[in-house]
Order: sequence, then C-alpha cells, then structure tokens
Amino acid sequence: MKGLMNEADEVFNSIAERNWKPDATAYNIVIHGHCRAGNVHRAVSLHEDMLKAGFLPNAITAISLIKGLAQFGMNEKLDQIIQQLLGGSLPAYSQTSKVLVEVNHKDGNMAALLDALTDLAKDGLLPNGATLELAYSTAMFRVCCMVLFPVLKAVENES
Repeated sequence: MKGLMNEADEVFNSIAERNWKPDATAYNIVIHGHCRAGNVHRAVSLHEDMLKAGFLPNAITAISLIKGLAQFGMNEKLDQIIQQLLGGSLPAYSQTSKVLVEVNHKDGNMAALLDALTDLAKDGLLPNGATLELAYSTAMFRVCCMVLFPVLKAVENES
C-alpha cells in the first residue's frame, strides 16, 4: 500500500479489535485514501463492508470509487456502483454527474453518458457547464465518427 495507508488500515482495524464499530466518516476516509493510493480492490472491499454496516458513501468516496474503478478497468464493479447511484440505493450527488460523464466520455459510450445525465436530471441534479461541455464534445465526436468518416472514406476510395 502506498503512503500512510498501511498505518491508516492498522488504525481502522484496531477499531474493530476494541469492539468499536467504524462510523460512516471512518469508512469514507479510508476508502477515499485507498482509492487515491491505487488500492482499489481494498477500497471496494471496504465499500462493501460499509454498505453491510448500514452506511452510505459521501460524494468524495463515490467519486473516488468511480474514478478508481474506471482507471483500473474494473468495469463490472463500476457498472454496479453506477447502477446503485442511478437506482437510488446510493445517494446521488451533483458532483457525480461530472464524473459519470468523464468516465463515459473516455469510453466513448454516448448512450450511457446520456442515460446518466437523464437519470441525474430526474433527481434534480443538473450538470454544470464543464460537464455539459464534455457531453457535447462526446456527442460531436460520435457524430463525426458516424457521418464524416464514411464520407471521407468514400472520397478517398474515389481518388
């Protein structure tokens, strides 16, 4: 583990050894730290423990998990967390809309991007200008791929 995450894990684990139960804040801090340190598998494990204990992640933790899972290509777990967010079993935050757009923008997944924005808007969580700009650039890229590239290919073949 990177940084001081070994020490953080020791403190976190010592809470349970003393028959105390970690609270939402303790879980959020340790999960976020593991995501930042690149220990995504540990973060996911702690997230599952957190949910079983009846706590929900805050916006920073949700965003950290989404970015970490996307970075390490853990798409199945990423899809599960996104569905939990959009399905209402995890709290949706306005900040998550930008992260969901970023993740789907990198993958070029326009349908998922639009679904995320639509679901968040239904919950009253409207994206900011930067998020809409990313969505727009993804849409324009897809239009170019679907329309312009075949035209350019046809022109090239005629030459």
